[in-house]
Amino acid sequence: MSEMIVPGTYIDVRAEGLISAGPIATGIVGIIGTAASGPIGQPVTLSGYAAARDLFGPADDFDQPDDGANPLTLIRSLELLYNNGATSVIAVRVAGPAQASATYRIAGAGTTAVATLTARTPGTWANNMQVIVEDAPDDARIRNEVQTTGFTALRYAPLVASAENQMRLQRGTTRVTRILQIAYKPLVRNETVRPTADNRFILANLPVESVTAINEVRVLDNTGAVVRTYRDPNILYGAGTAPAANEIRIPNDTGEIIFAAGQVPTATQRVVATYCAGHAAPTTGQVLIAQWDGTLTFPAGEVPVAANGDRLIASYVVDRGACVRVSLTAGALIERYIVPDGNSLAAQINAASALTTATADAANGGNKPVSALPAISAPAATPPATTVPMPTRMPTPPASKRCPTGWSTSCCSPARMPRSVATSCSAISTRPPRSTWSALA
Repeated sequence: MSEMIVPGTYIDVRAEGLISAGPIATGIVGIIGTAASGPIGQPVTLSGYAAARDLFGPADDFDQPDDGANPLTLIRSLELLYNNGATSVIAVRVAGPAQASATYRIAGAGTTAVATLTARTPGTWANNMQVIVEDAPDDARIRNEVQTTGFTALRYAPLVASAENQMRLQRGTTRVTRILQIAYKPLVRNETVRPTADNRFILANLPVESVTAINEVRVLDNTGAVVRTYRDPNILYGAGTAPAANEIRIPNDTGEIIFAAGQVPTATQRVVATYCAGHAAPTTGQVLIAQWDGTLTFPAGEVPVAANGDRLIASYVVDRGACVRVSLTAGALIERYIVPDGNSLAAQINAASALTTATADAANGGNKPVSALPAISAPAATPPATTVPMPTRMPTPPASKRCPTGWSTSCCSPARMPRSVATSCSAISTRPPRSTWSALA
């Protein structure tokens, strides 16, 4: 409504004019700078200096910065802010076009690599990451392996007969998913074969499968020392003539170990056998798995058909003897993965790691990472050396910067290298062998 105050002058009061401006937050500091770690170009609200240091990493040496020229600025500025009373800070890490992420090659047999790890974010923070490959202390869990063709064997073996194992068959035509009952052809390890009353040695699991790469029989004395070991071709299978000296015969159906004349174990000796055994054919709703190689057998008429769009989804446990444990350590954060090969390692890291991504090697990703690296020659007074693949450095320090004790790289002056290392593009530790390697600071 308009109201005349003086002739020719009107004041029109509108409702929206009574709305005042809302409160505006104050006391918030925004800051940008360079840092060793953390997301790039993303504003991050910080709760304090400790959180800032955990995210962006420590400051480098002001006189000898990591890139050889420019000290990191963000964490230094944040320290000044918090020391002078700042409480609410939003920080953004920035980086130039030369930014790069450290990479690490996980070694396989010989000189091959089974996978390459790449730090999740660019920066020097990953130069101090440790990657340790060691024998697996536990079995590996394979989750939701999907097969759409073949359906003849699982990807990894040997299997552990575990309650965790699950096989699901999804029919493409009906979209019905069925959980299959699992039966096993067992892999029997180190079975003590005790003589019968008439001094015959009979295996407990029948029938015996003729798996020449695995089957083994040992005769031990009363101290546990090996008297004789029988492997292929000195194990004969099925019915036939008596074995010759240093041979044994095992009829597959009876499982009796028949020794050569004069080589039957005595009362003070014992027989230990590792072997593969069979199982009855699977029945409706079952799948039969050979533990030693993961071979799958389905009942007649129930074999999955790729042309129909059938899918087999398998979760199972792989024996620790076929696996390694890969540990990633960056500061207080430790990640551990138990895997049978580079492909599995890459899948697990990409699904769960906060530190790195991983790419399996196209040619060697199906191989197991090595947990014991070959030693190289070193002076007698020096512990045996271990050669490991060289991690890609980020960034490269000046040639004048001294390598950490026990490590060398071709970017450093040969005069500064330890006596026992070479100047090739590899990192060599003069410490006792262990599968630990990290990028240089």
